[in-house]
Amino acid sequence: MKIREVYESESHINLLLCNEIEDENFINGDFVVQSKISKHSGAMELLRSMFLPAGYPDSVTSDYMSYQVWDTAQALSSSLSGVLATRAMLRGYGVGNAAASVGSAVLQWILRDGAGMIGRIYFAWKTGRQLDCNAKTWRFMADILNDIGMTLEMLSPLSNVLFMPLSVCGIVSKSICGVAGGCTKASLTMHFAKNDNMGDVSAKDGSQETAVGLVGMFLGAALSASIPDESEQTTTATVAIWMLFFILIAFHLYCNYRAVTGVVLTSINRYRATLIYKHYLQYGEIPTPIQVSKRENILFRDDKQPIYLGASLLNIINLNKQQQQQQQSKEIRESKTNSIIRHKLENRYIDIWQFQQEIYISLKVHCTAVDLIQAYLYSVAILHQTKQQNNRAFIDLVTSKSFNDRLLSKGWNTDRQALDAEGWRYSIIN
Repeated sequence: MKIREVYESESHINLLLCNEIEDENFINGDFVVQSKISKHSGAMELLRSMFLPAGYPDSVTSDYMSYQVWDTAQALSSSLSGVLATRAMLRGYGVGNAAASVGSAVLQWILRDGAGMIGRIYFAWKTGRQLDCNAKTWRFMADILNDIGMTLEMLSPLSNVLFMPLSVCGIVSKSICGVAGGCTKASLTMHFAKNDNMGDVSAKDGSQETAVGLVGMFLGAALSASIPDESEQTTTATVAIWMLFFILIAFHLYCNYRAVTGVVLTSINRYRATLIYKHYLQYGEIPTPIQVSKRENILFRDDKQPIYLGASLLNIINLNKQQQQQQQSKEIRESKTNSIIRHKLENRYIDIWQFQQEIYISLKVHCTAVDLIQAYLYSVAILHQTKQQNNRAFIDLVTSKSFNDRLLSKGWNTDRQALDAEGWRYSIIN
């Protein structure tokens, strides 16, 4: 009898030979080790176990490594540009200036940090749901905000009058980056963790960031030491510092763009739902997540549809009453204003109401992610209402019983959705 055992993506393979025995407890047999194979050297295996999730590459999605490589490069460039921004801020606080007041510097620091905290709370309040629904966009936006913040910090010491306003705006921008970056990182980690190993993926991501931070710290120290003091700086040196800063920022944004565009999310948000619909109109089939990812625009999304998912049933009732009252007047009757139209689907958990070019979707208690996806895609189709044959076919597909299976067969995840639905749900009480 021959036994082959493997360890985590076949990084180690053992082949064992055993004499044939009738006892089901075969470990009592005489075993001979035929071979022990390791794909990686001891040093490589140590690095893999330190910085990559257990079971890599089988334990994560196929886009994991590409994202991590570009994310590492952007983190290093951000660390170096951060050194230049911090150096400028310290100069603005009066470091190296004998006439500067310690109390004044402390007060300014407190004001900056306080403004940053307020900005962080306000941003999380206003955009909390959107961060999860549009993770790729906000991941990239977070780094744009970070670079804007550092640029403002670089500019702040150039004017004593504008130092506080610029530095406060800079810290607020960086604080918002912290919220957006942290939240979207959690969403991306959930995507990468293929084997319910989100904790391991997150921990190894933290280890990678720490290692990059250490390298950036040493490189930043060398960079800072090479920059002359303000009293010794020439115009050429100042121009060189600013050129280096903008080069680092440009490289930082490029790496972030490559990292984010390489991620293939399988959850359906409003933008990806629109792209699914447009692809079906053009080709007559549901696209795969990879096909949709190639068409995604990270910053300029076409998701501004007048579709109110999870709308309050009370608001819909009030809107209907207003329309009925308006239609009683002669002026409105002559203008032939449309009333609210109800679209009946076999799905008992969703109700779709249309008023002119607006769609209101009321949801019942216990509706699932599949119900929301079905309701939204159906609403997109009836909202556009093109004369193309594929539009009718798309509506028939969305309302069919095989709809969920068709999405799953293409690689979409229908266990969760990112459609930014409101929280209203209703139930009928007898």
